[in-house]
Amino acid sequence: MKRHPIIEVVKIEKTYDIGQPNEFRALRGVSFKIYAGDFIIILGPSGCGKSTLLHCLAGLEIFDSGEIKIRGEKMSKMNEDSLTSHRRNKIGMVFQQFNLIKNLSVLQNVALPRMLQGKSRVSRISRAKKLLTDFGLGKMFNRIPSELSGGQQQRVAIARALVNAPWILLVDEPTGNLDSKSAKEVMKLIVVLNKKSKRTIVLVTHNPGYLHLASRVIKIQDGKIVK
Repeated sequence: MKRHPIIEVVKIEKTYDIGQPNEFRALRGVSFKIYAGDFIIILGPSGCGKSTLLHCLAGLEIFDSGEIKIRGEKMSKMNEDSLTSHRRNKIGMVFQQFNLIKNLSVLQNVALPRMLQGKSRVSRISRAKKLLTDFGLGKMFNRIPSELSGGQQQRVAIARALVNAPWILLVDEPTGNLDSKSAKEVMKLIVVLNKKSKRTIVLVTHNPGYLHLASRVIKIQDGKIVK
């Protein structure tokens, strides 16, 4: 049976500050396919375009030309409401900076996307508690982010990204702000999500030490895929 890609990127281009002295071509005709259950690492140095690419996949950046298809649906045809739905229901996003809401508890942070999806309070709290417990944070429900270590905050951020059961998890430099022990724990968690939960994961990093964990590596330099 022919496999159909869950993500198809076709010759996308992205340039910032067009026509200005600081014009920067971030993506130059990038194309690739990702299939359900893949664990893809996008590797490249700072400024190579890898985070821009991830943001385009998430619908946070609008690409200039080319196409991105998510299960066959063209992102270039999505209006703002469709892009919001795409981010809320199909994509889970994990950032280097955690981006947790400081004055909300750990439980409230994880449950928030489910509230935005219109789920009942019972449903969103139940789902958030299960994820946090699975991630070893069952005693942290009522803590605020500043009371957690960096590794714990990143696990909360991953739980939040998964709370709406997205098709795809996009992960941007998840260990960049962590010590080596916490970094290993977070990467182990991401691998388990891929292997046991069959979650499709696209992870951006500049660290070649993680490449052995991936099912495939896409290397980017100066906005282009390199062999």
